[in-house]
Amino acid sequence: MTDHAAIDVPFSFRHQCWFCAEPSKQSLNFPLHEDEIALCEHIPLQLPCCPECLSIAKQHKWSTTHFDMFRSKLKKALALRYKKHLDIGNNWTKEELEQSEFNGKAFEGFKKSAWMMFEIAQGRMEFQGWPIIVNGLEISAFTQPSFSFDGEEFPHLEAAVQEYAKRFQINPAYLSAVVDKIGSTRFSAAIRHCRIHPLDEPEDLALLVSLVN
Repeated sequence: MTDHAAIDVPFSFRHQCWFCAEPSKQSLNFPLHEDEIALCEHIPLQLPCCPECLSIAKQHKWSTTHFDMFRSKLKKALALRYKKHLDIGNNWTKEELEQSEFNGKAFEGFKKSAWMMFEIAQGRMEFQGWPIIVNGLEISAFTQPSFSFDGEEFPHLEAAVQEYAKRFQINPAYLSAVVDKIGSTRFSAAIRHCRIHPLDEPEDLALLVSLVN
């Protein structure tokens, strides 16, 4: 069994989840599975984690080779879970909520708590953790070779996904899902598929990914 190195935790972040800043009562070992360690771009890490983020991580079988990629996927899952709370900030401003004319006890309760729920959810989404350092050394000291594609070097696969999604105006979640399915060695094929079958609606993602062979 491979040991996962516990990351250094600054005093100001003690007892906080590295992913969302909620109170951390447990740790998440990345990679989660023994058979993924050989593909990981850095040494196995032990990250402070709250029960909810740990639960989400264990529910999904994400194929990721870098903690940045894993964090990105976990954040997306967290955002989906708290979509109603996050939508509050998209639909109202704080002042609009305070001045709204909701009637009834239930609506009054919503009026008082809605903005606070939005701010909590938004804070969790915006939190970016702290630099990954193990025994005083930054993670770059332990990082394996970067991802290469078409003569370009990227710090990791997720960086390449974000860059090529931007270049070809592809939904990054769509490109990431296709790469997960067919593997990073077929990165060119993943880009080609996403360009041939553009994602018009978020609901189409699962269907279009299923068309990849």
